[in-house]
Amino acid sequence: MQPYFSSNLGLAIGIAATGSSISGVIYPVILINFIDKVGFGWTTRVIGFVALAALSIPLAFSKMRTKLPGVRRIVDISVFTDGPFCLCILACFLGYTGCYAAFYYIGVSALASNIAFLVLSLRFCDMRLTANV
Repeated sequence: MQPYFSSNLGLAIGIAATGSSISGVIYPVILINFIDKVGFGWTTRVIGFVALAALSIPLAFSKMRTKLPGVRRIVDISVFTDGPFCLCILACFLGYTGCYAAFYYIGVSALASNIAFLVLSLRFCDMRLTANV
């Protein structure tokens, strides 16, 4: 976004963020309404056509602002010489691993230790509480 907007950069980022949240509302509505009527294949195609129509507008009006200096390598090993960058990558990896490992393996460990009924009842109560809100 920064190469395209020297002034009103905050407004441009706000509009882009609004567009992403609008698509988070539009795509599920399309999916819910079309999945039973036309099936999964055509529902996926309709979502693709909506994305094509929405993305063709900026594609038609955008142009490259800066020229690339040359052909870059696919993997650049020199980025790993920066200490703070490596620390950030390691922290993100450990954070996501800790978050998703717990998310995926709670059910597996519950089934292995025969407390699956407790996990299912907690999920059912949570679903009922959020449905009433």
